[in-house]
Amino acid sequence: MVLTKREKIIVLVTAALVVLLLFDRYLVVPYVAMSGQMTRHTARARLELTRDGSLLRNRARIQRAWRQCRAAGLKRDAGAAESAALRALLAYARTAGVTIESLQPDRTAPSGRFQPIVVRVAGRGTTATVALFMWRIETAGLPLRILAMQLVPHQLGTDDLTFQMRVATLALTPGTKTQTVGEIP
Repeated sequence: MVLTKREKIIVLVTAALVVLLLFDRYLVVPYVAMSGQMTRHTARARLELTRDGSLLRNRARIQRAWRQCRAAGLKRDAGAAESAALRALLAYARTAGVTIESLQPDRTAPSGRFQPIVVRVAGRGTTATVALFMWRIETAGLPLRILAMQLVPHQLGTDDLTFQMRVATLALTPGTKTQTVGEIP
């Protein structure tokens, strides 16, 4: 069978297209998919490396803070932790110039190694005294943290504020062994 010039061109173009299609299907598409997958794995590995490096750089600071927290106020007994938190809140309020109207502790169920204790605090003060009170709580040696806060002006147009906040502290769950930071899972 003899092919004309036009038929030869059609056969060559068709064969070239089939070769290109096979090349694309079996080489280019898998390469692009694998390249995208490798890019995602590389990005994930870099993120983990950055996070791990940050943790190692902060380890000494975290260990110091943990030792300070244990020494200053992380108690084994929930009653002792609650008492220490209440005394500290009253002392911080006194030095900041805030008037405390009520303190109501609420113990919650233990969560792992720690038992959280939430104290509801209500009081009055100026913007500056309330800010100082908050700063003292947040920078305390005790494990204290402000969970929520609501500020309302006592009288409109004055710098007399009424506030309500929830402050949390921690106690070790009974039977928990005190450990160093490196041993915490």
